[in-house]
Amino acid sequence: MNRRSENTREEQLRLREKILGLGETSFRKSYYPELRIRLLELERFRFILDQVNVGIMIIDPKTKSIVDLNEETCRLLNKQQKELRGMRLSECLDRTSVLHPEMPDIGDGVAIIRELPSPDGESITLEITMHHVIFGGEEYRIAIIRDITRQRAAEEAIIRTKEMFESVIRISAVQDAGEEEILSATLSEVAKLTESTHAYCAILSPDESFFKISSSSDDIPAMARLSPTGRGGPWEEVIKRKVPLIGGRCGGICLPIFEGDKVVAVITLRGKPRLYDEFDLQVATYLGEALWQIILRYRAEENLRQLNEELERRVMERTRELANLNSELEAFTYSVSHDLRAPLRSINGFSLAILEDYGDELSDEAVEYLGRIRSASERMGTLIDDLLHLSRISRAELHRKEFSLSDLAHEVMNEIREQEPREHATVTIEDGMVVSADRGLMRSVLWNLLSNAWKFTSRKDSPEISFYSQKDGEKTTYIISDNGEGFDMAYVKHLFLPFSRLHTTDEFPGTGIGLATTARIISKHEGTIHAEGIPGQGATFYFTLGSKERAGVLQ
Repeated sequence: MNRRSENTREEQLRLREKILGLGETSFRKSYYPELRIRLLELERFRFILDQVNVGIMIIDPKTKSIVDLNEETCRLLNKQQKELRGMRLSECLDRTSVLHPEMPDIGDGVAIIRELPSPDGESITLEITMHHVIFGGEEYRIAIIRDITRQRAAEEAIIRTKEMFESVIRISAVQDAGEEEILSATLSEVAKLTESTHAYCAILSPDESFFKISSSSDDIPAMARLSPTGRGGPWEEVIKRKVPLIGGRCGGICLPIFEGDKVVAVITLRGKPRLYDEFDLQVATYLGEALWQIILRYRAEENLRQLNEELERRVMERTRELANLNSELEAFTYSVSHDLRAPLRSINGFSLAILEDYGDELSDEAVEYLGRIRSASERMGTLIDDLLHLSRISRAELHRKEFSLSDLAHEVMNEIREQEPREHATVTIEDGMVVSADRGLMRSVLWNLLSNAWKFTSRKDSPEISFYSQKDGEKTTYIISDNGEGFDMAYVKHLFLPFSRLHTTDEFPGTGIGLATTARIISKHEGTIHAEGIPGQGATFYFTLGSKERAGVLQ
C-alpha cells in the first residue's frame, strides 16, 4: 500500500489550511475533537483515492479548471500535480492524441484519448467519463480516467481475427478462378488486414531454380514474374533460415510458408505507416498457410480435371473403337449366318441325295463316310448357331424385371424332359425364388445349366438334380447340383471358356459354347459364377445376380 503514499507532510498541511485555515500549531492546540476526527477521516479518504487505479479529477464548471486530482491522474497524464492544478482538461492532453477535438469539459459524456504518450515511451489509450455532482451546494464536474489500452488492444485483436477468418472464407469461396487470381485475391486481403501498401508471394519452383512472383496489384511486369535463385536476397535467406525477417533489407516482413518441413514460398509485406507488430506476423502467416492449402487444393482439382478430360477423351476413343468393332462383328455375324450356312446346307443336302439315290450301289464304308460328313455338317451348323447366340448375348441390352426364377426353372425342365424323356430322374426345384433380372437371358442360363445336369446324369441309375438358393446377409447365391459325371477341379479354369470341353463328343455331345454363354450372361447381371466337381460323383454350379438382384419368397 505504499505505491502512492509519497505525499509529503507539507502537502497534507496545505490541505488542512485550505479547508480550516489552521496551521500545524493550531491543529495541535485545537480543543475541537470532532474537527480533529474529520481531518483524520479526510486524510484517510485522500490516501485511499491515491491508491486506486482510476484517475479522478474535480473540475470547476465556471472556470473549467482542475481544482483537485489523485496520484493516478498524474501518472496517466504524465504530469505533476502542481502542473495540473488550475489547468483545463483539454490543456492537459496532446491535441494530436485526442479522438474528439472538443473535450467534454462541462457536460456529461465519454471521450476516448488515443496514442497518448506515457513515461515508458509507449502510447496509451484513455477513457474519460464526466459526471455532474454537487459538493456543499457548489456544482462541480468529476472526471473519471481509465487506462483502456489493453482492453482496446484485445478488442482490436478480436476484430482483426474476425476479419482474418472472414478473409479466409472469402478466399476459399473463390470459384472458377485460376491460381494467379487466387494468389492476387489472397495477397490483397493480407495487405488490407496488415495495412500494407504492397504484398508479394514468391513461390519456389519444384527444382528450386527460380521464384514465381505474384502481387496484390498489377505492378509486376510479365517478364519480371520469374526470378532466378542464387542471388542471395532476403527470400533465399528466409528459405535457408526458415524464420521470418522483419525490417532491414527486407523492407517490411518476409515470412516463410511451409509444406511439411520444407519452405515452398515466401510472403513479403511492405508499406505499413507504422511498424509491423506480432499480430501482423500472425495474420500474414495464417493467411499464407491458408493460401498454400487453397493452392494445393486448386492444383489437385486442376490435375483431377485434366485427368477427367483425358479419361473422357480416351473413353470417347474407346467408344468409337468399340462401335467400329461392333460394326465389324455384326458384319462377321451376317457373313457367318448367310455365307457359311449355304455351303453347309449344300454339303448336307448333296450327302443326303447321294445316300438316297446311290445308297444301294455304295459300299458300307462309303455310306459310313457320308454319314460322318452329314454329322459333321450338322455339328458345324449347331456350332454356328451357338456362336451367333453368344455374339447376340454380348451385344444384348439388359432389361431387368421381377419374376419367379422357380417357375422359370420348372418351365425349362419340362421342355428338357420332352426332348429327352427319362424315367427314374429326381429333379428338385426350390419354390419361391424371386429375382430381378432379364427373364430371356436367365432362361438361357437355366437351359444351359439344367440341360448339362440332365445330360451328364444320363448314365446314372438314379439321377438327381437340385436347384435351390442360399442367403448370406444381402447376398443370395443360386445353386444347381447333380450326381452325374462331375469333372476334375484341375481343369476348372477352362470350364467357362468358349470351345473348352472336358469330355469328348463321343461321350457327351456338345459344342463347348453353353457355359461360356452362361458366364457372359451372369457377368452382364454384375454377378459371379463358379463350379465345383468330383469325377464320377457330380458337379455343383453357384451363381449370383449382382447388387440389383432382389430375392424373396413369392407370395
